[in-house]
Amino acid sequence: MVFTPDSTLPIAGLDLTGFRAYLSYQFTSGYRYTPQRQTGVNDQGRTQYEPILDQYLQGQGTPWNIVDLKLSYKLPLGFKGEKGLVLSLEVRNLMDAKNAQIINPVTGRAYEYGDPVPLSWRDPRFNGPQERGVDPRNPARYLQPRQILYGLQFRF
Repeated sequence: MVFTPDSTLPIAGLDLTGFRAYLSYQFTSGYRYTPQRQTGVNDQGRTQYEPILDQYLQGQGTPWNIVDLKLSYKLPLGFKGEKGLVLSLEVRNLMDAKNAQIINPVTGRAYEYGDPVPLSWRDPRFNGPQERGVDPRNPARYLQPRQILYGLQFRF
């Protein structure tokens, strides 16, 4: 959605000529994964899981919801046309949504501390010498958090 006011539209007595707002919403279905089921417990007391092979890529992770906002205001500075100064503010992932991109195949969502994990992943709850594999606390398990960018642009 884009809002660019007409020069004849004063809002609350303010002349909004040069103001522009852009709001976007993006919905994306979650990543597919192969679910896993519990098969037992190993010697260290860690639960074991195995992929459900007849359900290959049948699980679907949590969907992504992304809202972005961009605001800009052009100050003409006495010049004619497109010349002047532009102030801008952009907020990416406005709602600071946690959009999972590394899916825990046991739970179907991004790892949170205490969640069960497959044996191929390192379990932070068990810190023994035999713990190997991918650490599930990888910050890349989520897309970028909220980002705020601001700028100043000179147009000649």
